[in-house]
Amino acid sequence: SGIDGIYPPGFAVAVISRIERNADKNSSNVFCVPIAPVNRYRQALALLYDPQWDAKASSASGKPGAPTSNTPGRRQTRTRGMQ
Repeated sequence: SGIDGIYPPGFAVAVISRIERNADKNSSNVFCVPIAPVNRYRQALALLYDPQWDAKASSASGKPGAPTSNTPGRRQTRTRGMQ
């Protein structure tokens, strides 16, 4: 996904195999086949994509897709007590 800066955006992690739309719940179930051998892992993280977030991040940084940190793999965190 490229969100954390460790892997580049567009790095493939799975292939979508099936989408089941739930019209009554206004949602969908998306089934994926992982590219990596996930049988060795106990946990996985699913991320939701919101294109509006990319637009907001690009306008805030001045550059499309600009990283928020110069250190790959590090996340910016707030100091406790600060809003």
